[in-house]
Amino acid sequence: MLLTADQSILARFVRVEEAHTKTRYIVGAGCRRAGQRGACIAIISLRNSPGYEVVLQLDDGRIESFAPMRLFPEPSNAADR
Repeated sequence: MLLTADQSILARFVRVEEAHTKTRYIVGAGCRRAGQRGACIAIISLRNSPGYEVVLQLDDGRIESFAPMRLFPEPSNAADR
């Protein structure tokens, strides 16, 4: 795959890990997106930086990133809720 100059620069500084399990999360309190649900599609971070963001595809189709401390695993069935 050929990278453009911009993609090459991004690849040098940004790490993207695709999520293969598609774990589902609920967005916690403290932001306007609280209560929304979605599946994890990737983890992104800056190289040489300890922090990262979880990228969710929300149930309404939007793709947003969140700090991991703002997310809670979605219960797997109604008995867990």
